Amino acid sequence: MKTIALIGCGALSHIFARNLLRILPGEFRITGVMARHAGSAESFADTLDCRFFTEIDPLLALKPDFVIEFAGGAAVREYGEAVLRSGANFIPASVGALADPEFFNTLKTAAKKSGAKLFILSGAIGGLDLMQVYALKGDARVEIEDVKAPRSLEGAPGLKGRIPSATAEEVLFSGSVRDAIAAFPKNVNVAVTASIAAEAPNARVTVRSVPGLRENIHRISLSNGLMHAELSIASKPDPANPKSSTSAAWSVIALLRNLVSDVVFF
Repeated sequence: MKTIALIGCGALSHIFARNLLRILPGEFRITGVMARHAGSAESFADTLDCRFFTEIDPLLALKPDFVIEFAGGAAVREYGEAVLRSGANFIPASVGALADPEFFNTLKTAAKKSGAKLFILSGAIGGLDLMQVYALKGDARVEIEDVKAPRSLEGAPGLKGRIPSATAEEVLFSGSVRDAIAAFPKNVNVAVTASIAAEAPNARVTVRSVPGLRENIHRISLSNGLMHAELSIASKPDPANPKSSTSAAWSVIALLRNLVSDVVFF
C-alpha cells in the first residue's frame, strides 16, 4: 500500500481524501496532513486517523511515497524542492507556481537527483497527451482563453483593486503565461499547465470576465506545421472557493488510479 501526505487542509483536500478512500480502497493510505494552523490540521487528521503537522520536516520524516499539495502556489514554492529532495513524489495542484522557469528547473533538478517524480496534473482541463504530441513536433503555438464570472476574479493582483463589471463582459488581461499567473495567481493555473505540456513558453493568455456565468470555461488552441486542435472545457467552480475548481481534487485521484491500474491511459 502506497502512502500519501497532504499539504493543505481545505476544501479540495477534503474532497480528495474522502473520494480517494472510496474509489481506491486498499491502494493508498494517508499518513499525515499539514497546515499552518494546528487546529485545522488536527481536526482533518482526526477524520483520517493520521498524524498532523504544521511544518514540513516532520511530515517528510514519515517517508511518504507521494506528497500532494492543495495549499496554493506559495506552498509549492516553499516546500516543493524539499519534498523532491526527500525522495517523495510531488503532485502540486497549484501548477501556476511552475510558471517561473528557474523554479521549475530547480524542481526538475531535485527530482532527478533523488529519483522522485514531479507530476503535473491536468486539473480543470484535459488533452495534455495531445499537447505533448505537439511538443514533440516542435514549434507549438498555444493560445489559452480563461472565461470566468466576475466574482471569481475579484481580488486578483492584476485588477489593482478594481472590481470587474457586474453587467458587461470584459477582457481583463491579454499577455504571456508568466504575466498572467502573476496577475491572476488563483485563476490561470491551466494556462501554465498547457504551456508546460506543449513546451510553449511563448503561449498567450486571455482572461475574460462574463457576468452571470456559472462555469469556468477554458478554451485552448494548439497549432503547428502538421496539426491544429481546439479544446474547450467547462467546469463548476468550488462552491467554497469560486476562484478554483473541484476538478483539481478529482484529477489527483485519476492520476493515482492510473498509476496502480492494469490499464494505463495516456
